[in-house]
Amino acid sequence: MSLGINALKGLCIIAISVAATAAPAESIRLVKPSQAASLEYDGVAMTVYYLARSGPLEIVATFADLGSPTPPSQLRMSLADGDDIGFTIPGRSDVSFQFTRTDSLIEVRKNQAELGSLATN
Repeated sequence: MSLGINALKGLCIIAISVAATAAPAESIRLVKPSQAASLEYDGVAMTVYYLARSGPLEIVATFADLGSPTPPSQLRMSLADGDDIGFTIPGRSDVSFQFTRTDSLIEVRKNQAELGSLATN
């Protein structure tokens, strides 16, 4: 049993190391449910996947400011076909991501946040 746990820990360490050394992508495209992909922009890392549902797809994005001790946060949203939604990282008004759905394709792009167009609470 401990051999299996140690092997699993080793695989997790390898996966994290590979992810940390991957070249940052400008965008990610998800074409099937539960397929996950990651991107990094200006010190913010985000991993995104979606869940299979009829109608709007449920998007799950986990993100973290790599320079902050704050634990990662999670964003959940529903996207209908044709939706195009921007999201600015809380506490990082200079970093935003755009989520677009076309049929079953989800694309997430990094965008330079436009300070004049940010919504406030």
